[in-house]
Amino acid sequence: MKVSFSAENPANQAVTYYEAEAATYEDAQDAARAKVPEGHQLLAIRVDRG
Repeated sequence: MKVSFSAENPANQAVTYYEAEAATYEDAQDAARAKVPEGHQLLAIRVDRG
């Protein structure tokens, strides 16, 4: 499944969007957390089961 997520940089309030692939919902959460840079706040995760 395709995972889309966003994260905010608290230093300048810029929001960045990311995408990843995952097999399960748990993998989707792990993929999102792994791609978000340290210190940034994960805002939302959207899973598209396709």
